[in-house]
Amino acid sequence: MDRMAFGYSRPCSPVPPMEQANVEQRISPQELLDWINIPDLLVGDKEIINRMRHIRVPSVERARAEQLVNTGQLREWLVSPHSAQLLIHGNYDIRCRVSGLTLLCTSLAGSLADRAPNGLCLLFYCGLHDNFDYDEYTGGRAVIQSFICQLLCQYDFSDCISVGDVRPDLLHLDDVDELCCLFERLVFQLPRSTLLVCLIDGVVYYEREEFMESMADVLVTLLRISKEQRTSANIKVLLTSPTKTMEVRRPFHDELILCMESRARSGVAASKGRLERQLNEHVNGVTELDDRRMLNIDGHG
Repeated sequence: MDRMAFGYSRPCSPVPPMEQANVEQRISPQELLDWINIPDLLVGDKEIINRMRHIRVPSVERARAEQLVNTGQLREWLVSPHSAQLLIHGNYDIRCRVSGLTLLCTSLAGSLADRAPNGLCLLFYCGLHDNFDYDEYTGGRAVIQSFICQLLCQYDFSDCISVGDVRPDLLHLDDVDELCCLFERLVFQLPRSTLLVCLIDGVVYYEREEFMESMADVLVTLLRISKEQRTSANIKVLLTSPTKTMEVRRPFHDELILCMESRARSGVAASKGRLERQLNEHVNGVTELDDRRMLNIDGHG
């Protein structure tokens, strides 16, 4: 996965001249959804996670993940009013597709759910989609398709994308480069008051050879958009893994990697309610800070 570096990023596919002649014609969000043709994976995934919450994830493992909210690295990522990136390495059994970090991501997504359109959250569970023998939605292609689908459903992109911005033929072929380009174009349409959070849980499951190339393209796109901070919206990227990663960690500086293994165990019991309360406090703090910042900008405009 040598392309897992900020210096590498494929350019968007050029649009043929015949497509550029009608640049004023707009593409509806529904047309984009039809071209991408992926179901809402989160509905089924969350049902599975809710069933497995207490069966597969012991209380002590849930508690350890919940305690990460109090670490400097995750708290800084949560409260930062700017774009940010973070990778969390867990200390769990890799054979368990749902871990304490999975539940942490689910709770964080829930805290942001009521804040649309100013707060948008995209979520993908790699551990639930890592067997292409019976699941056609696997790998980096499925991640970026799902993110586009979620984004189109959470924000009104009517009249935002023209026919000259996309290649329907490549989208129909599930071309990862074109999907990444479409995602980037959509993100650039978000207003400056928007916080977009991208959560990918269980990223280590996509370090397998059959997934690495497409996942590298997707991660490079997400991290570049967030790191460059050229978008009006603030883009936060959080990747979690039940164990240490080898390839995914490459673009991350050491201070952007949070390791559970190095943290002492605590006797505090797991509490879903306490976790959600803490996350809500952090998320609300960011929202209020952004509101004040926007008022200051408008006041000096």
